[in-house]
Amino acid sequence: MSCDSQDFTIKQGEDLSLPFYWYDGDPVIKSISAIAAGYPPTLTATGHGLPTNKIPVQLVTIKGPTVLNTDEGETVYALKATTDTFKLPDINAGTMTAYTGGGYLVYQAPKDLTSYTARMQLRSSISSATVLLELTSGNGDIVLGGTEGSATLVLTATQTAALSFSTAVYQLELVSGAGVVKRLASGTITLSKEVTR
Repeated sequence: MSCDSQDFTIKQGEDLSLPFYWYDGDPVIKSISAIAAGYPPTLTATGHGLPTNKIPVQLVTIKGPTVLNTDEGETVYALKATTDTFKLPDINAGTMTAYTGGGYLVYQAPKDLTSYTARMQLRSSISSATVLLELTSGNGDIVLGGTEGSATLVLTATQTAALSFSTAVYQLELVSGAGVVKRLASGTITLSKEVTR
């Protein structure tokens, strides 16, 4: 998940590993030199610098399979294959026009979270004084991914089995070493109750 408003579901009695990402680093622009059609297509951009997780990117001025070019403000997901290649996992390019040249990969680099901590609370409503669940990077419930820009919620099946709410609201915050707070995500959580137990 990327930042901002994000609703999600926790399955009671099931392990949870849910990543959020902060893409707020410097803009990166890399030249595309080859595209291999397929599902998914593989694109070559030497030293692209993409992280290991899926990341929203823009593709511009590609010649040949022009349908791969994104409109202004539009993004597609890229997934690193090697240091010089990446795939577009959600796109079937098996019948697209052959690549004839040009093109750029454009994306915002992940934020380096090496010096950050993370915290998150669940409440029945924003105004509620009661905390239903509190997660922090200090207790291992939120795992920060350093230069990958990721903050992953990690709950065991035992922890989710102990939850009893129906819906809750949350905010996930990151705190820099200097004490600057960034709200990475917020929204509503639905608890899918466990039947088999």
